[in-house]
Amino acid sequence: MTASPLPDTTARAAAARRLSLFGFTVEVKALLTVLGAFAVTRLMVMFIIFVSSTVIPMHQGPFLYSDPNNLVLDGLVRDDSWWYTNIATRGYSIGSIERGEQGNVAFFPVYPLLVRTVMGLTGNVFVAGILVSNAAFLVTLGYLYALARREFDD
Repeated sequence: MTASPLPDTTARAAAARRLSLFGFTVEVKALLTVLGAFAVTRLMVMFIIFVSSTVIPMHQGPFLYSDPNNLVLDGLVRDDSWWYTNIATRGYSIGSIERGEQGNVAFFPVYPLLVRTVMGLTGNVFVAGILVSNAAFLVTLGYLYALARREFDD
């Protein structure tokens, strides 16, 4: 009696749908789903920033980065990015009550450290911050997909 070729064929087909990246084995379907969600959300965010920046003028201020030459980058680099930029470029500071300076020690150190590291490659703290944020979002999407798949069993 000979063994059926079906189990071997099924095992090969399952292996063909897997991909090895950076020492991790991932399914092609999962990778495409996560990358698709990443691309769609990034395009939506950029579109909304561009449209809102052209319709509603940006508020100018000392702690707001406004670059009318690049509306999308300007929309992404706002508000607390000043604090993270300050930490990544100058380090932490307690501040001074006498001089009216605020401290920046309330911010956790991992993000500014990663931005500082990537800034060494890009030469621009804002681009480095956007790259680190998007990489973290992509990893989070991967974990969210894995969690949903585990909970709802695809």
